[in-house]
Amino acid sequence: MVSLCAAVAAAVAAYQWRRASATRRVVPPGPAVLALLGRSAYALATRRRTVRRRGRETVVLVRALAAELRAGAPEATAFAAATSVASVSGGSLRPWLVSATAAVTRGGLLPAELRRVAEVRGAERLLPVAAAW
Repeated sequence: MVSLCAAVAAAVAAYQWRRASATRRVVPPGPAVLALLGRSAYALATRRRTVRRRGRETVVLVRALAAELRAGAPEATAFAAATSVASVSGGSLRPWLVSATAAVTRGGLLPAELRRVAEVRGAERLLPVAAAW
């Protein structure tokens, strides 16, 4: 996070230095520019954390689905049980998993729903599961 802020500040300084004439003094960025840079860095860090969290939730989902299938549950029941795991059901993939579970329960194809959920950033690990299905 700190290195990202330093890189952005260095880029702003380099941009201002290139624009300044030899006789004009380079002024440091104002508070509004610094606030904008801080918000941008915070938003980037938040998106990265969300993507990593979704990746972890995907692994939990795949492991729970495998355990349910090994126990002999039908695919719709196994998928519904796997999505209700505590770390997945309250996580950031919840909106996509709820609609996928409803579609599979109504008779939809599980691999198609897994591919649809895998389109979400961070859930790409579901693609090999859908392909192997």
